[in-house]
Amino acid sequence: MSTLFSYIKERLSILDIISHYVRLKNIGNYWKGSCPFHSETDASFTVSPDKQIFYCFGCHEGGDAIGFIAKIENMTQLEAAHHLIEQYQISVPQELLTLKITAPEEKEAKDRYYAVSQCVASWAHEQLKKTPEALAYIKNRDINEEICNAFHIGYFPGGPRAINSLTKYAQPLGFLIKDLLEYNIVLEGRGTFYSPFEERIVFPINNSAGKTCGFGGRIFKAGDDRPKYYNSKEHEGFEKGKLLFGFEKAKKPMTDKGSAFLVEGYMDCIMMVQYGYTNTIATLGTACTLEHLKLIARCVNTLFVVYDGDRSGQQAMVRLVELAWHVNLDLKVITLPKNHDPASFLTEHGTLEPLLTSSVDIMTFFVESLSVQFGAKSLSEKMEIAQKIALNIVKVADPFKQDLLLLQLSTATQLPFQSLKELLQTSKKATPKTAIPAKSSVLTLEADDIGGNIAVLEEKIFSAILNGMDLGRNHTVPEALRQYFRQSWQQVLELLEKVMRTNERFSAKHFYDLLQEPYKSQAISASMKHGNYADERDFDYLLDRFCKHHWKNIVNDMKDGMKMAEQSGDQQKLKEHLDQFNALKRRMMNRGSL
Repeated sequence: MSTLFSYIKERLSILDIISHYVRLKNIGNYWKGSCPFHSETDASFTVSPDKQIFYCFGCHEGGDAIGFIAKIENMTQLEAAHHLIEQYQISVPQELLTLKITAPEEKEAKDRYYAVSQCVASWAHEQLKKTPEALAYIKNRDINEEICNAFHIGYFPGGPRAINSLTKYAQPLGFLIKDLLEYNIVLEGRGTFYSPFEERIVFPINNSAGKTCGFGGRIFKAGDDRPKYYNSKEHEGFEKGKLLFGFEKAKKPMTDKGSAFLVEGYMDCIMMVQYGYTNTIATLGTACTLEHLKLIARCVNTLFVVYDGDRSGQQAMVRLVELAWHVNLDLKVITLPKNHDPASFLTEHGTLEPLLTSSVDIMTFFVESLSVQFGAKSLSEKMEIAQKIALNIVKVADPFKQDLLLLQLSTATQLPFQSLKELLQTSKKATPKTAIPAKSSVLTLEADDIGGNIAVLEEKIFSAILNGMDLGRNHTVPEALRQYFRQSWQQVLELLEKVMRTNERFSAKHFYDLLQEPYKSQAISASMKHGNYADERDFDYLLDRFCKHHWKNIVNDMKDGMKMAEQSGDQQKLKEHLDQFNALKRRMMNRGSL
């Protein structure tokens, strides 16, 4: 497996791969940004192009390019490797592709689901081009041919003839009617088959890896009284609360611009992209979830929410406030005129720029929205609104911004500023302090067992070994000392010794490929955290400190070993213990450590 992984990574840049998900800035030999794996305000996430690894100093997630894709796309390492092969069209020797994924039946089922979905998307796109009525609707909505093809917009005709057409189209690709039934694309009625997508414009929905995983269908014919939209049924590969329409296309523009636009519908997203707002995504006809915001926060710092100007759109934005504190995103609201959605506004005005310049942060919008017609409300309603706003203002970290929001609230509600300030203080006491816990790494967990200082010292020793490998320096730990390292580091040492025996020039990034988890993450984190340790003097100094820390145990263990060898009459073993002890003692005395 390591050979395949090495082959892939040698042909790709970890910086290019991660830049599609995280906005990074160059700082010396490293690139830094906000971690996509936990919520933070600091740029703790660090990428080393030279070492081809990443590490977050906040949550301790670390790894290589394949590990990053596996983590962020929720794949196995091998699935991530094959994903990179497909995405970057890497030509891989056949002998390296013989590896089997741990659960082949699960992978095959997922792949089959995606393949069936792609088949249906291609067929529906062809049907659109053959159906004048459906094409006329697309043109009437001012969607041009280029964007129509880019989003693979389709049409699902009605009647048995359409089902027959789809099954004939699918058969040469190895798919049968049972596959269409299994994934609820076709349903079985009384003696016939039909589809819930019939007579609808079809919008294929892709996951973040670009795989077609579901559909949204929209009615468009006059007199069709069915629900306006119909989405694919929830499935292991299709969870609406975790998917964003257009995300796979918008990832790069979002990362490049550092901002994104969030809209409510497929058509809004498509029109935004057509008008040049390529960093636009949409929810799938459902409320925005925390998972959606976490996905967006991987790529951008600022999110412009562009919901419809009707009452439901405004209420949806108010609900976002409750989620905004859980992610590191600067949310801004673009308010559309009543009876307008993004698509209709762009068709009429051609740009969002006038609204963009007047956008407000979501807290300001929240305060203004809840305090509308405040004077006409009952006393109990006023108290409820004021408390609701105060509970959210208290979550704002900046005290100055808190006061500004309270001042806005005071002006809007005609309540005294000082009374609101006191209400805020009461809310602070009532609100439990919560923090997003950092994920524990192997290092963090084991450090508590033996004391923080020695844990850091071990990390530094291995950092010197690993960083020295890239400089052609083979730092080795004397055999007599290996037992005093934690068990997890002993495993790394054992493998390292095998590598050193080959007498080959071996880089650290190749060595990482030989390590299994959790040892791989442990080694990468040590290298990134203590990257300044590499030369001979560093290594010798650190090893001396390690010896000094364990000296009493070393002496006692050596004495016990020599005593047992003497009692058993094993002169060879006795000599080995004595030689090892004298060598360590001379080393310590020569360096003034004893």
